[in-house]
Amino acid sequence: MRINTSSNEELQDIVNRLVRGLHPERIYLFGSHAHGQAGKG
Repeated sequence: MRINTSSNEELQDIVNRLVRGLHPERIYLFGSHAHGQAGKG
């Protein structure tokens, strides 16, 4: 199962805020979102 559009947009918003505020070299995702298999909930 893939991340639905609203979850993907929400995740992208979080990543954008992290990049703007903290200027990280990398951001690591883990779990089902990292594998593109996040379910509802």
